[in-house]
Order: sequence, then C-alpha cells, then structure tokens
Amino acid sequence: MLTEGYHAVPSGHVAAVVTHLEMAAPAALPEVPASEAEVVAWAPSVEAYLDLFRAVGGPWLWASALFRDASEISDIIDDSRYETFMLRCGEGRGILDLDFRTEGACELAYFGLTPDLAGRGLGKVLMAHAVRRAFRDGPLRFHVHTCTLDGPNALQFYRRMGFVATKREVEIMRDPRGTVLPEDAAPQVPRL
Repeated sequence: MLTEGYHAVPSGHVAAVVTHLEMAAPAALPEVPASEAEVVAWAPSVEAYLDLFRAVGGPWLWASALFRDASEISDIIDDSRYETFMLRCGEGRGILDLDFRTEGACELAYFGLTPDLAGRGLGKVLMAHAVRRAFRDGPLRFHVHTCTLDGPNALQFYRRMGFVATKREVEIMRDPRGTVLPEDAAPQVPRL
C-alpha cells in the first residue's frame, strides 16, 4: 500500500494513475454522428494486430501487448471468447477488443483510434458497437481501465459513455521507448 506523499519512479520507468470503470447495464449512448466509418469483425495475423496496436496506442505508450511473445498474442486473439474489431474510415483505423474470457464479464481490453481520426466523433461510433456487443446476451459486468498516459480526454469520454469509476491504482512499468516502441513515441511524457 502506498502511503501519502511522493514516491520515486525508477530510472527507465514511467508511472501512471489508472482508473477502473464499469457499466452495469447498457448506457443510453449519445447520438452517433453520421459517418463513413465502418466497424468490422477482424481476425488479424499477429503482425497486423501489433501494427494497428502500435498505430493507435504508440502515442500513449500502450505497450502491454508489445511485451508479449507472438504465441501468447495469437492465443488471445484466436480465442473465441476474445472479439477483435477494426474501425475503418478512409486511411484511419480504430481498434476494439472485447474480452469475454471471464464468466459474467466483458473487459473493454483495447479501444482507440489512430491520431488522424481523433475529434471526429468516431469514438462514439466504436463505443456504440462495443456496448451492443458487450450486452448482447444480457447483463454482465462491462469494465475498462484507462490511465494518465492515455489520451487527455479518455477518462471523461468513458464517463460520458456511461461508465462509472470504481477504483484507482498506480502503475509503474518500464519505459517501452527504444525497445518495443520508437524512441520518439509519446513526446508529451518526459524520459528520465
């Protein structure tokens, strides 16, 4: 348990405050804007999956999948209880991963858009799809977590979409830049 006050982050690491959120029933989502975007079920190769993962998450230091070996990723994305979708809009793309591997729950495992799609209302399109899929068989625990390294509007977006914050944690991880992400990824996060 962390005590009040400051805590040193080891050199070569980054720290984030993680907020866990849940939705107990399908939320009344805001009106989805008319769009040329299309959300499609996606059965990617590991390489294609990691390419999109980096394109969407690289600016925010998403690295969890990048630290896994290819066979572990393949086992996850090939599991029938793990659903992967891609949003396509022109050259831009988005990712939506729904993890049903825990009985009675669905984790919004990954959710995001490439930077060129940000601010166009397409997150609502993707979230509407996520909520419909998550609750298609009735009530369950639909949950997600986001952190202070994510996009600056991520937490408020999830709350506007109907998620409620349930707990907060601090995560420390090794800085993925220069290993699994380019050195210049996420310039808004200082390297120490």
